[in-house]
Amino acid sequence: MLFSGTGFSREEASLCAINFAVDRSHWM
Repeated sequence: MLFSGTGFSREEASLCAINFAVDRSHWM
C-alpha cells in the first residue's frame, strides 16, 4: 500500500480500512 506523506495518519488508516472492506464486499 502507498500512503501520502512520510507518516501514517489515522485518516489514511481509516480510509484504507474502508476501501479494503468495500473491495472485499465487491469480490465476495
